[in-house]
Amino acid sequence: DKIILPLPLPFVEQGYLLIERDGRGSEAGEKDPAERRFSLHLTMSDLGNLRIDFFRNGEGLFIRFSADSREKAEFLAGFGDELKAAITMVPLVGLSFSGDAADPIGDLIRRLVPEGRSILDTKA
Repeated sequence: DKIILPLPLPFVEQGYLLIERDGRGSEAGEKDPAERRFSLHLTMSDLGNLRIDFFRNGEGLFIRFSADSREKAEFLAGFGDELKAAITMVPLVGLSFSGDAADPIGDLIRRLVPEGRSILDTKA
């Protein structure tokens, strides 16, 4: 189950929030309410393509920043201590940075269109 919300923000060239819910749950059919997972997929003029993954469970919050280059990921990592100090509502268990972010729109299309299919139906 996926929910996709556009992000019409002035500092974001293109982007969306992706909330993924898996069907797993307890025997009663309810998912653990303390477990949350969502991702921001963005393109910003100064930082390029970014994906920020959030996962919260009973232990705390895990955040992964993915930039479109290793240099940008290292730049973002330079602000890791400030981010850790700013997050006070839940324990920050993990914070990581990588340089493997994809183009948000291309990634969205890959998620929505099954592999081997096309966005356009060219059959007459």
